[in-house]
Amino acid sequence: MIYRPRAVIIDGRLEEGLELEVEEGVICSLRSSSRKEEPYVISPAFVNGHSHMEYWNFRYTMSHFLRSLKEHSPDSPEGKPKDTDQAILSKSRRASNGATWAKWVQELQRLKAQESPQDSRTACFQAAQRQKLNGIAFVWEHSDRPGSAEAMKTAGLDGRVFQEVITFRERLNPLDKLELIRSKAETQARESGLPVTLNPHSLYLVDQETLSSLSSTQNLISIHFGESVWEELYLNEGRGIFAQWEEALGFKTEKKGLLLDFLDSLGLLRRGVQLVHCCVIDPFLVSKIADSGVSVCLCPVSNHSLECPIPPVRNLIDAGVPLSLGTDSAASGSFGDLRQEMAQLLLDTHSVDYQERAFFLTSGAAYNDSPDSVTTEEVWRIATEGGAEALGLSGWKIQEGNQVPLIAFQPEKLELESLIWPGEREEIQWVNEQRKPFSM
Repeated sequence: MIYRPRAVIIDGRLEEGLELEVEEGVICSLRSSSRKEEPYVISPAFVNGHSHMEYWNFRYTMSHFLRSLKEHSPDSPEGKPKDTDQAILSKSRRASNGATWAKWVQELQRLKAQESPQDSRTACFQAAQRQKLNGIAFVWEHSDRPGSAEAMKTAGLDGRVFQEVITFRERLNPLDKLELIRSKAETQARESGLPVTLNPHSLYLVDQETLSSLSSTQNLISIHFGESVWEELYLNEGRGIFAQWEEALGFKTEKKGLLLDFLDSLGLLRRGVQLVHCCVIDPFLVSKIADSGVSVCLCPVSNHSLECPIPPVRNLIDAGVPLSLGTDSAASGSFGDLRQEMAQLLLDTHSVDYQERAFFLTSGAAYNDSPDSVTTEEVWRIATEGGAEALGLSGWKIQEGNQVPLIAFQPEKLELESLIWPGEREEIQWVNEQRKPFSM
């Protein structure tokens, strides 16, 4: 099948005047075209570096919960923040006190305890289908309950499942808990045929011996890291919400050191490890992350919803740290849509709101002049080729010889922004060799 789109997206850039020939899923030719173009744009499919499908059922309940928290926040005039002032919200997030995140975690645990295994499994199937509809082809899924692996297989999603290990309560004798988690992982692998490995949830919910043991396997690891100020307080100073949880269970809190130093001591600051979030990382430590070979997954919508600090994205890009984007979960505001993540990342790094953005676009003024800003092209690449590289995938680029899943859009304006922003972006269709995109 020969495709002659208005443009193809290569390394986050729109390239016009090209046609591609695809046979059995392989791009066998990419060449200049003198024939009339067809009214669509082709891109590599999206890659999702961090997902929790099992929380899909909580999307409306948790959205209402978070909105209620913000409306009654004592930090805003009359108990209600100025929702339209993105710049102020972004600045306040840089000094977040973690209150919203802490309350959200507690509410999530309450909802999980009430949900039946069948409801959780159904949620996974719905979330997997939504991701496929949103142009996602490859997912690093994180799960502590069964269901997501089979859901991925049914939806036609490739990837792997990280069966999450949490031993906060069982730290004195985690072996029985680990055996139960291992059994869940085997079930997920058997149901789906996907790779499923045991994976530490975070530095604060897994005991130190188990963290070291999981690191020693040299398996791929994707760990929540630096999401909130509470993690830093707990590890470095032995206080905060996690210390309070330990005290309630009768455990003694011990200081473990600075975030990156403790991670390094466990053998987790190495190639093959992905750090998810990195919101509270000091920009001056980014070079250490880059030198270690780890990759980083950014979850902008979740971090914005939970008022986590904004990661040093510009520093990470400039240092050459491999980056991916993750949808995290519907419980924290993301509906399995990487274009939603791209839009939020652009807002975070430009510190503008949707109204301000509309002014910039209509007036022709430039808003991409902040030292921390990220370009639209960079963001698109992180969601496609760059994200694939961060997850260890090769050949996720439109070039001859590659077998990469392709998606198509039919925008009115030939610009990346029209494919990203809510209210402007277009329907996604999967490119296949049975018919041309958007043909009747």
